Amino acid sequence: LYKETFGGISHHVKINYLEWVYRVVTVPLPQFADDEERLCMAITQDVTQETRMEEKLRDTNERFKLATDSAGIGVWELNLNTGELVWDDWMFKLYGTNKKEFSSTYDAWLNGLHPEDRERAEKEFSQAVRGEKEFNAEFRVKWKTGEIRHIKAYARVVRESDDEVNRIIGVNFDVTEQKRAKEALAISEERFRVMLENAPLGIALVNGEGKPEFNNRAIQDLLGYSAEELSTKSFTEFTHPEDLDLDWKLFQELLDGKRKAYSIEKRYFHKDGDTIWAKLLVTILRGQHSTDQNVMAMVENITEQKKFQEQLEVSEKSLRNTINAVDSIIYLLDRNGKVIILNKSALKEYKCTESEILGKSIFDLMSPKVVKLRWNQFQNVLLSSEVVHFEDTQDRKIIENTFYPIRDKKGDVSRVAYYGRDVTQLREQQDALERMVTELENKNAELERFTYTVSHDLRSPMITIETFLGFLKEDIDNNDTESIEDDIKRVTGAVKSLKGMLDALLDLSRVGRFTDNPSPVDLNIIVGEVQELLTALINTKSVTLVIDNELPVISADPVRFRQVYQNLIENSVKFSREDNNPTINIGAIKENNQYICYIKDNGIGIKPEYSDRIFQLFEKFDPKLPGYGIGLSLVKRIIETYGGKIWAESEGENSGTTIYFILPLNLIDQGISE
Repeated sequence: LYKETFGGISHHVKINYLEWVYRVVTVPLPQFADDEERLCMAITQDVTQETRMEEKLRDTNERFKLATDSAGIGVWELNLNTGELVWDDWMFKLYGTNKKEFSSTYDAWLNGLHPEDRERAEKEFSQAVRGEKEFNAEFRVKWKTGEIRHIKAYARVVRESDDEVNRIIGVNFDVTEQKRAKEALAISEERFRVMLENAPLGIALVNGEGKPEFNNRAIQDLLGYSAEELSTKSFTEFTHPEDLDLDWKLFQELLDGKRKAYSIEKRYFHKDGDTIWAKLLVTILRGQHSTDQNVMAMVENITEQKKFQEQLEVSEKSLRNTINAVDSIIYLLDRNGKVIILNKSALKEYKCTESEILGKSIFDLMSPKVVKLRWNQFQNVLLSSEVVHFEDTQDRKIIENTFYPIRDKKGDVSRVAYYGRDVTQLREQQDALERMVTELENKNAELERFTYTVSHDLRSPMITIETFLGFLKEDIDNNDTESIEDDIKRVTGAVKSLKGMLDALLDLSRVGRFTDNPSPVDLNIIVGEVQELLTALINTKSVTLVIDNELPVISADPVRFRQVYQNLIENSVKFSREDNNPTINIGAIKENNQYICYIKDNGIGIKPEYSDRIFQLFEKFDPKLPGYGIGLSLVKRIIETYGGKIWAESEGENSGTTIYFILPLNLIDQGISE
């Protein structure tokens, strides 16, 4: 440093020495004669404290910038003397502009506000400058894109003296999402209030004293009091005395946190003195961060149900007296064959008391000679939902037997009634009735092929069960352990087959009968889910799945189209050939006003004359493969339900098969729109 200074160069530098920092200034002094000794002047100043303060200030500024950037806070400063407005980077983001477009003036900021907010914002800003109030404002800004954003602004006035304001420093941040959330919450609360107010069930919000702080119209109508009258009364004042102790006990347990909810049937007193039966459901409402709690009570008027129940009890008593007066065997069974009701003639026939048989299987009391026949006939009633008539001979008497299906509200058989009587002396009448029944059954059998097919396929597992249960009894008597295990395995397999077939038929019957809620369905995602589901089968068969192109988005029930692709892909995998690198191609082609989707394989193919039959119910061209012959029928029904069409093409055996189905364009457009 000194060498350069003696050479005529001045320096002004900082030098670190141990824990100190020095500012050093060196200046060469003029030389008046050539032989005069060369001199320089040096000034050294300790600036350690100043340097440390600069470093701290720099660190503070970095932290401040990090904090404002992380929070999305824009910082600004307005010099009132020069009119210059300085923004940081975040301010430009908040106002949807940039440094080139912004003129850095107060007017430029004001012009960026929503026209409806400018006057108010300018007024509040002026009040802050005059010292009348702090600048704490909220206003809207309109971006170049047309988007409206809500901005919250705070500012502090910086005064150089008591009377003179030189600068204003402030911050802005975006509160658009908070505003939208607040508005959405207000809308949600209003909807909830309207829903509660107009709910068909009586609803009340009850405090710890049992007084309704809120009650809707339904509960006002139920009890005959106005909202104001109810708000001054505890529920104990209009509860029937016989129900009060239990209700109050459960209510206190709810408040004490011993239970989350309770439900009881109780009686209320109407304002006019009438007694009302109600079903009460009570639950506790606790705030997430508060100790405040309310109780929500939902009340359903079941007075008419109670009256109906009383009438039903009277009717049942009358029915019991009636069937006991009949000189024939009558009993009512549930779906498992357990006795619900029986008359005196049945007790006499089976030589037991009512308590010994109620709730037990009637088939346990029958003779081994007829129990299998009776059980099969009972099952036929459950499966066919039809009345079953038959007769047998007992002790030289001809007994007419009838199983009657009793359906619930859904139309399903929930009970079976049995009626048996001695018709030995009425043989001619019975023969005539038998002919009528036979004729009716023949006519019903001709109505549709479906009845025959279901009857046949569902009866096969039952025959298997019946047969191997017989073998099982013999093997148990013979203590043949190995055969017993085989019998059980076969019976279990038949039961699973029966259940699987019933489930498949039920699923098939639901298509088109129930209204599915449509939603946007991306068929690419559906295919991916099906591929994941069938991974084991696909890997076992070494099949390659190829997606030829983008599949459409449709408006439909995703569950149904998952069934479509699962059945079609699974069929292609099952009927693949191991000798030709099995491949399945999946894609869609847009033609005119519709999409044609396809699943193409290079498997065993089908004969052209079978291309329509494969979609018929229970059609299986390879009985050795698992399944029930229902899958393609289900696919066909789903596609047709959505207004589409499905067909198969194949050049013959070992030529592969392509399944095509058409989806209307309006189904696609609706899916994209949603």
